[in-house]
Amino acid sequence: MFRQFFMRFYILLAVSCFLFGCKMPRNEAALKTTPTVKSIAVTATQAPTQGSVTSTPTLISESVDVIEPTEEASHYPVFLISFDGAPANLAYDMMQSGELPHFSSLSEKGVLAEYALSVNPSLTSPAQNSISSGSLPAKTGIVGNKFHNPNDSFFWYRSGFSEVMDSSEPIWVTASRAGLSTASIFFPGASPEYPGQMADYTIGYGIRDAYSRQETLPIVPAQGWENTPVSFSPALEADYQIPEIARLYLLVTDSTDDGVRNYDRVGISTSRRITASSLQLTVGAWGSLVVLESIYSGADFLIQEITPEHVTIYHTGIYHNTASPRQLLEELNNNFGYFRPGADSYALEHGWITEDDYLYLLNQSATWMAQVSSWVFSTYKPDLLFTWQDAFDAAGHTFYLVDPRQSGYSEELAGLYQSYYKQAGMIADQALEIYLADVNIENATVILVSDHGMTPVHTNVYVNTLLEQAGLLKLDERNYVVVDQSQALAFTSGGAVHIYINLAGREKDGIVPPEQYLDIQNQIVDLFSNLIDPDSGDHVFQQVFTQDDLATIGLDHHNSGDIFAQANLGYNLDDWRGKDQVFSQSEIYGQHGYDPNQIDMWAIFIAAGRGVER
Repeated sequence: MFRQFFMRFYILLAVSCFLFGCKMPRNEAALKTTPTVKSIAVTATQAPTQGSVTSTPTLISESVDVIEPTEEASHYPVFLISFDGAPANLAYDMMQSGELPHFSSLSEKGVLAEYALSVNPSLTSPAQNSISSGSLPAKTGIVGNKFHNPNDSFFWYRSGFSEVMDSSEPIWVTASRAGLSTASIFFPGASPEYPGQMADYTIGYGIRDAYSRQETLPIVPAQGWENTPVSFSPALEADYQIPEIARLYLLVTDSTDDGVRNYDRVGISTSRRITASSLQLTVGAWGSLVVLESIYSGADFLIQEITPEHVTIYHTGIYHNTASPRQLLEELNNNFGYFRPGADSYALEHGWITEDDYLYLLNQSATWMAQVSSWVFSTYKPDLLFTWQDAFDAAGHTFYLVDPRQSGYSEELAGLYQSYYKQAGMIADQALEIYLADVNIENATVILVSDHGMTPVHTNVYVNTLLEQAGLLKLDERNYVVVDQSQALAFTSGGAVHIYINLAGREKDGIVPPEQYLDIQNQIVDLFSNLIDPDSGDHVFQQVFTQDDLATIGLDHHNSGDIFAQANLGYNLDDWRGKDQVFSQSEIYGQHGYDPNQIDMWAIFIAAGRGVER
């Protein structure tokens, strides 16, 4: 077992070597050194040691030559699967207990790293872009799941999932330029919306046309329906407008010939006609329906209650696929239907669905993504395929209830939630079986990775309230930022926060004179460094960096802001504005974005197949 695996560099180095036919050099220090969990910065070629590493990180583009593939090498594909948020400690425990048999089987055929060390911050968007490019966030510019760019209005933030890299490129672009065939399926950073970052065959994360909803609809006597099923009570109807998308029609019928009004079925259609594509659902049953044929947009529907007066219905977010080239999109729609977005945490939080429903949707998404990826691999036969899914991550945020300080904790509920988490892991394992169904492990290389781990959280920290109470941020009655009276603003992602100073000459309508910059920066550093949890007496923040210090953690980019800070484990940072208090109990259970050297943030790495020595 490798002692550790520096994710961004070695994953790209491994992929490059397997793909192009070169030999992967061994870094004995990285393979053998026992890590220490301290506040440190890690370069690509150094094992962690206590203290800070200040040397410039080695980039993949500076250390591995992109060579023309040999004809022999081009016939041996590389298949990388990123299981978002799979923690090394939990995933490997499940493997040892036999709950992830396909993960275990693959590791027995190849190699298993004790852990992979994520980038800083240990968040999905920065880490996945670093996995695909081999570059630190300082080069990709993807410094968080959420961040501010000084070219935008001061109150505006960008999503790391909707941005292209600055000074790097994904390996599938490099490989395509070298004459290899490539595919990126659902992988962050690849979408037809980003032409410069596409693989030859690209399927992006689906595009949402409408949010999920739960509605209780009044029903009235049905009129004007065609091709209706037999009903032993007078049929009833309702209609439902999905804003800017479609109007749906519901036909409520009684299929029980018992002389009693027992309405037990709901037909759902895009017109007052029941067709082969219409749904016929009973209470508790799920069904899939395309609601907008022009773009093949659809959702999963659940009937939750039927009475003679109303029907309660839930539907997932309505999504359509995005893919390139056009032929791939058409075949994707014809063969697999609309995009399945997965678990709906918002619906669970608001009581629209149950935990079993949540896991059902998670399984639907994981299975669908695996089937699509396997189909692309076997149909288009790319030399390189990157794909992604989030069963571990979704379950970790929702079910990681292990700490008595967490909201609603009891031993009974913690045990139940542990079983839900394990079900999600088994969903990922079943998806892996689908991924590997058409892979000849003797002639292909399979790499399993994750981008970060997961840790339980118990307390929310509202960082903009902290700035507001210090007089650094001004909000109006709607809690909008008053830019011409605000000196600083924070944007958070999990356990990480970027704080931006409203500097004159850099920010639009900036108000902080350059001569006051250092004073305000130091004030913010002191504010965050000395923040104490009033309940425990513990420091909230593990480390606080000024912009000048960010090179030590590979985060020196203008998107990173003027101060970057990371909380200690257990604290979830929230940038919601207008809260009266800095602290509250967290309603989510798992989080990431913390110092990647923390054991809870360690990720997985498993590789097997051609070129991998057992």
